[in-house]
Amino acid sequence: MSRRVLVSQTRVPEIDRDAGSRRVGRFIDWLLADGWSVTFMASEENVDLHHVRRLRQQGVATYVGFEEAESVVSAGAFELALLSFWEPASELLPFLRELSPETRVIVDSQD
Repeated sequence: MSRRVLVSQTRVPEIDRDAGSRRVGRFIDWLLADGWSVTFMASEENVDLHHVRRLRQQGVATYVGFEEAESVVSAGAFELALLSFWEPASELLPFLRELSPETRVIVDSQD
């Protein structure tokens, strides 16, 4: 069974548009290459579907918006959560602490 990781940031990584997205995209690539099962959640709902398709083609379960956050965290059995930026982290941390207290959390402020 592969290790599971939840990755999140404000939007789906637009790797061709900004350095923060490239950074998150690299983290996802490294995790996949190391055999992790990656789930990605973006807090923003207005996304470029091209980038959603790109992640899904890589095998990344991808969610837009946090409407399903509670059920994803509850069912995910995540070993690690990599949360970029404080805004999405502040929304996901309560779910992680309540529903998956054993999940290790990294908050990457990208500053």
